[in-house]
Amino acid sequence: MNPFDRVVAGLSCRDVLNRLSDFLDGDLAPEERSAVLAHLAGCSACESFGGQVQQLIVSLRASAHTSPVPHAVSERLRQRLVSGAS
Repeated sequence: MNPFDRVVAGLSCRDVLNRLSDFLDGDLAPEERSAVLAHLAGCSACESFGGQVQQLIVSLRASAHTSPVPHAVSERLRQRLVSGAS
């Protein structure tokens, strides 16, 4: 069994990981947020990973305000993200 297929509180780890960004940004509907919270309460692996991702996002956002990214770097990153999304 793939570890991402583990189901806790009605959601698989894969389902939680697919919703993690929206969860951390506060963009989930209340019932989805509750389901993710229930999964995290019962799955230490997802709770740990989600916490690490959240810390990374907080750190990146803080550093973006103190150390602006040069325009050329920002543009290259944007182009890679766009080409990777297609």
